[in-house]
Amino acid sequence: MSKIHPTGLQQLAKRTAASCVLMILSSSFCYGSDDFFEQLDVEIIDELDKDANHEFSGWAKQIFAYGYQDPGNLFSRKNSGLTSVASSLQLRFDGALSERVNYRIASRFIHESVYRLNDDYLATAAEIDDLENRIDIKDVYLDIDISSGLYLRLGNQIVAWGEAETINITDLVAIRDQLILGQADLEDLRLQVPAAKLSYLMQGSSLEFVATYEAGLDRFAPAGHEFDPFIRLRNEQVELIELDAANKVEYFLRYSQFINNGQYSVVIADVNANDLSGIAALQSAGKVRLTYQADRFQMLGFSANYAHRLMVLKTEVGLHFNRTLAPKHNDILGDNIWQESDQLLAMLGLDYGGFGDAEVSVELNYIHTPNNVQNLAVSRHQWGANSRLFWQDTNELLTLQLDWTHLLNDDGDITRLTANYELAQSWTLGALLVVYSAKNPTAGLYDYRHNDVFQLSVKYSF
Repeated sequence: MSKIHPTGLQQLAKRTAASCVLMILSSSFCYGSDDFFEQLDVEIIDELDKDANHEFSGWAKQIFAYGYQDPGNLFSRKNSGLTSVASSLQLRFDGALSERVNYRIASRFIHESVYRLNDDYLATAAEIDDLENRIDIKDVYLDIDISSGLYLRLGNQIVAWGEAETINITDLVAIRDQLILGQADLEDLRLQVPAAKLSYLMQGSSLEFVATYEAGLDRFAPAGHEFDPFIRLRNEQVELIELDAANKVEYFLRYSQFINNGQYSVVIADVNANDLSGIAALQSAGKVRLTYQADRFQMLGFSANYAHRLMVLKTEVGLHFNRTLAPKHNDILGDNIWQESDQLLAMLGLDYGGFGDAEVSVELNYIHTPNNVQNLAVSRHQWGANSRLFWQDTNELLTLQLDWTHLLNDDGDITRLTANYELAQSWTLGALLVVYSAKNPTAGLYDYRHNDVFQLSVKYSF
């Protein structure tokens, strides 16, 4: 039987406690509900079905992944070979406790066998502790219908806002899974956080308030892993110290108007950055220590989508105030500390489904930093782009999808090809190819440019 590591139990305990704290905090301002894939009004009808029964569902999945290039001496896996042999099981329970209260409980259990099967994979202790056996607590929440138009979702949940897929402008509630960059499915990129979400539906509009507690940072790879974000610093024998966020509660408010096949939203937030924000580099007893912590910043943003026949236009723009930006890598351990700056972020996108069984999506991203960026790792004008081609056969058995992403700040390119085939009602075969490209040694993806992977999977749903 796979053991549960203490870190997993601690994480579960913290998130359960966080949900209880949020229940107490939210008792003064009633209740709400939402879903991250559907429109708010449609979702509430689905989630708060008065006749819902208790249901059990889930899936089991086996993945075999092979890295066909040599990542190099920086990583635990230095040569081509198996990168993952992961077995996962997800279980979900849905039901109604009363006419006005529904619940969902979902968890994922993952066992990674590659460390025993690939003798050339010299895994670090951190990799084995974090990845060999783990339990991911997914949805654990209550949906409560208080009165006409007023709802609360309380507990561990995902809240997804905004329109952009490859840049986080107003979609700041959920944390991201950065463990295997570019390899996770879109529905698995966002991770649940302890939150209280209050929603009020009006005629043609909605108002939503979210408070999270100890949401934490994005999930990053452990030391030595092929996507370890600190791999350069570890090579320089730098000691890394992570500090808890100074303020553990984050606040979000969104007003949405639904007009003529479109949704138009204004969002304000006071949040912690989910990514890694450095504070200072310290020299002590011949050892360099880098301390990092989630910085606090504020956001004012706008998002919109408009559907016309087979086309959806979408846009998103936001101002991030008091962001902490990293110095250039060569200066990260020197005198140039991380600097504060405001930033303007924008996205313009188009989805088009007028090509028979195919759909095309394109997205253009931009970040402007007005301050002096001479000593910073970012450019004053950062451009990024994403395109997607999706095809499904007429019988809806075979699906193909090609994604290409040019990362902001000219940090590299990720090309992703996926194929899925439904063998039977419950069985799905999958294949995935991910190629990483970066030519400039200063690019964020440069150290990971030889981590291309080919993956096969089989999934049984029940």
